Amino acid sequence: MATLSIKLFAMKYLNKFHVFWIGFWIVVLCLLFVKDIVPSGKLFYKKSFLKNQFVVTSLFPLGRTTFMERAQRVDDEPIYFSVYTPQKFSQARVTIIFDTPPPSGWSIGYHAGPGFQYKLFPAEEGKREQAFIFDIKDAYYERNRLNFILSNPDITPENALTVQSYAVELVREWPFSFIEYLSVWRENLGRFYARFL
Repeated sequence: MATLSIKLFAMKYLNKFHVFWIGFWIVVLCLLFVKDIVPSGKLFYKKSFLKNQFVVTSLFPLGRTTFMERAQRVDDEPIYFSVYTPQKFSQARVTIIFDTPPPSGWSIGYHAGPGFQYKLFPAEEGKREQAFIFDIKDAYYERNRLNFILSNPDITPENALTVQSYAVELVREWPFSFIEYLSVWRENLGRFYARFL
């Protein structure tokens, strides 16, 4: 009689336990799908120099820049920053706020191919806040990161820049096909398995 009541007790509560854990893992998988799909089609990142962020880096290499209280000064060129992208996007809107308007010769661009292939576009003179819109369908992604470049071959201490902040908005065109979605997951799973091999 005691064994029967133990079995009934175990069946009653183990079923609830199983339902809870199955539901929990379904929710986790749904969140992972949504994270990689980006259903809104847009990602927005803003760099804060007050804290370190994974999704958007500070300007690098650090030997060419100087950190200030709430900004980063560019002492040499070229310098880069990168943003995390869970998949490929079709457009990038980059907004940079400088301490003073940049002098002539400064360009910004994005990574367009392996190695040091960048597409550069000139920055406007006389404007502290500048916005750039890049068509990044042909951009080169390295480990789910997209690199941007700031460059001026004629940099001197007189025309150095101080960057107060920058923001990047990534936009994807719809429709997002099922094949593109599968390719994103295949890349992510490949990187996950590569860590353990």
